[in-house]
Amino acid sequence: MSSLGKLSPDIVAVRTVTQRLVLLLIGFFALAILLTRLPTFINAASGETWQIRGGQIPLMQYPAMPERSVVANRQLIAMLKPGDRILVLDSAPFRPWKKVMLIGEESRIGWIRVTPALGAIRLE
Repeated sequence: MSSLGKLSPDIVAVRTVTQRLVLLLIGFFALAILLTRLPTFINAASGETWQIRGGQIPLMQYPAMPERSVVANRQLIAMLKPGDRILVLDSAPFRPWKKVMLIGEESRIGWIRVTPALGAIRLE
């Protein structure tokens, strides 16, 4: 019997594992690209205007100072209600806190925490 053209079982196993790993990495990168392209508030860019659609959202002051107490460092500025418009001032994709300005009579500036339950739509 000739063994020309046949691969050993070890080489076939390594090739299969390598192909699956490459497909998994391609899928992961495709998902990451898709998630950064979706118009969701978690990846809102600075300068965009959004309208709140969900429930009330607290607009807080100084959110990222863990060395101090929660009460002293996350003071409530206002409660955002459905229909309120906000302008994103400082934003990094997939970060939990976004610096925003409330658009209206009271142009208050503060931070809101992005959660999956936060309903907002981007205004053009």
